Amino acid sequence: MGDTIDLRSIGKFDGTNFQAWKFQMKAIFIANGLTDVVNGVIKREETTTDEQRAQWDKKNAKAMVIISSTMEAAQLEFLLTCETAAEMWNKLSAVHELKSESNKLLLMTRFHEYRMKPGDGVAQHVAKIENMARHLNDIGETVSTVTIMAKILGSLPEKFNALVTAWDSVESENQTLDKLRERLIKEEARMSATDETNNALAAINLKSNKTRPKAAEKKTERSKKEIECFYCHKLGHYIKDCRKKRRDEDQGIRSKEKQKNNESNTEAAFSAEVIEKEILNLEVKDVWILDSGASRHMTHRSNWISNLQTYKDEHVSLGDGTKCKVHGRGTVYIQRLVDGQWLDGVLEDVLYVPDLNKNLFSVGACMNKNYRVVFTNNSVKLFLNNALKASGAKRNNNLFHMFFKVRSENEACVTTTTNIKNWHNRLGHVNYKYIRQMCKQGLITDSSIDNTREIEDLFCEACQYGKQHRLPFKSTTRDKPLSGELIHSDVCGKMSQESVGGSNYFVSFKDDCTAYRMVFFIKHKTDVLEKLKEFVNLVENKF
Repeated sequence: MGDTIDLRSIGKFDGTNFQAWKFQMKAIFIANGLTDVVNGVIKREETTTDEQRAQWDKKNAKAMVIISSTMEAAQLEFLLTCETAAEMWNKLSAVHELKSESNKLLLMTRFHEYRMKPGDGVAQHVAKIENMARHLNDIGETVSTVTIMAKILGSLPEKFNALVTAWDSVESENQTLDKLRERLIKEEARMSATDETNNALAAINLKSNKTRPKAAEKKTERSKKEIECFYCHKLGHYIKDCRKKRRDEDQGIRSKEKQKNNESNTEAAFSAEVIEKEILNLEVKDVWILDSGASRHMTHRSNWISNLQTYKDEHVSLGDGTKCKVHGRGTVYIQRLVDGQWLDGVLEDVLYVPDLNKNLFSVGACMNKNYRVVFTNNSVKLFLNNALKASGAKRNNNLFHMFFKVRSENEACVTTTTNIKNWHNRLGHVNYKYIRQMCKQGLITDSSIDNTREIEDLFCEACQYGKQHRLPFKSTTRDKPLSGELIHSDVCGKMSQESVGGSNYFVSFKDDCTAYRMVFFIKHKTDVLEKLKEFVNLVENKF
């Protein structure tokens, strides 16, 4: 090798990144055979001949030239008193590689707290950890290979969790630093390929959606001779142009046949069964339960009762000995299912017991009116003079549910005797005072209207609902969020051309409160979360 050394490609040392500069200098010393002189392995005093001393002086001067030529002028101030290359090298190491306990603690903290940056590749991440470990070894703090591998795996982002788990299953003799680096690089390449595939599929779908109408336009039309009519099954025309279909529709043949078949099948097979199933599937509180132990018909629904007469001191005893207060009695207008048809009916003298939570249909009350009650395995029927009047069915809990449907009070007042409350409903819920005035003026002739009853005792649930109104909402203004509470973000990519740092995407964040915004370049979409955390920390620290 010649004596001339080209040092233009070596960056001058400015006091920062000493380890990188040191690595370059070691390579130059080895290439020029100056390592023994710089490290102090061979000293001038140890030479025995004039030729050895001259050779040592030449190597020492050459090493001093290399060191001084690759340093900034400000850094040479520490070396002006040095007479040998070994002194210069040791002094530089002493200044920039502090071997004190505090410096060791600082470097160890930096080593253990280091995490992979989103913009770094896997190879760059491993190299940084190896450099920090080499720096610790240089100052006398030994870092084993196992510790380096543990640090590499522990500082990876969440997207490498599958690889970290798989690495535990690798045999211990194969768990080396080189193989770990190789597997990490392959995993990073696989992620990049997955991103490219997803973007390619998205582009294909977009392209296919755009070209689909054109493909539909190019669809060839079949010859009209090959077309078969789905109505008359003849060739040469569509069903919309079928003349036989038009004639049949005009005559109404097909429509009448369909109507007859549908009506006969539906009425014969499903009408009664469907209605019965609907009633049996109702909740217990909405059905009438046949009870042989009840002395009177009872209900807990006040809105079902017409002509309600209030009671104050009357009670009924239940089977377990408890007593429930009776609040009144009245009439319930129902519809009963008989042979698949709904017929009107009336339940008289029904007790209003709110605490009952059920509706009881008394067998005893029916028998007192000469009704005959017939029980079978799964049904019950009520007869009067051998005519079927009502029926019911047994449920899984061994209770018989009657096929009753309660009519609304408005429907009932049309066909039954009237009172002031019924007239109130008929006339569109007019005020009770006006009804009495119309009675006095002869506009209403009904002897059942009780003019002596206090109007305050009359209650209409529908009127209460009709008088309700919703209060206006209070006008509210949205409070401006604090810094860091509301952040707007958008991700763009994958770009067709990588950036200088190898990034394929960029993500932007904007704080709604302060309008502070920042753009980050990332290699994978999975790095967005880490960048969001970084931006939130910046906003919190800045504002």
